[in-house]
Amino acid sequence: MKTKFVNIAVLLLATSLLSGCFWTKDDIVEGDETAPTLTIVNPEEGEIFYTEGGPNTPQYVILEATATDESNIDLGRVTVYDSSNSVQKEYELRSSSINGGSVRAIYSSFKTTNDGNYRIVFHFEDALGNSVEKTVNVQCVYNSNGDTDA
Repeated sequence: MKTKFVNIAVLLLATSLLSGCFWTKDDIVEGDETAPTLTIVNPEEGEIFYTEGGPNTPQYVILEATATDESNIDLGRVTVYDSSNSVQKEYELRSSSINGGSVRAIYSSFKTTNDGNYRIVFHFEDALGNSVEKTVNVQCVYNSNGDTDA
């Protein structure tokens, strides 16, 4: 009998602790018409990186941003476009892929064998559809002589 009581108590405790790990409709703030606040961590505007296989480093650019909101953030996405506006990379994270948790950060990296200018767009959207986008531009350079001054 005592073992059964302890098992039930442990089960109730575990259930209450785990329920805090997932968002529910209660986590959606009614009347929230404000887009999430987005902060780009990396890269900086105008940052230079070098083509994959070239003599210089870094040969990739880190793509990182964070977001906060009154409601649950349902979607985080980063898209890299080349100078002809073609998508070179897209990475998306949805709350459903992290057991219903709020998407608070997006993190990836990008490298290429093609030099040129790249536009990186970060996008976050909360559970009510309020969204925010920010853009940063970077340059990929190849210097065959090993000179790191672009």
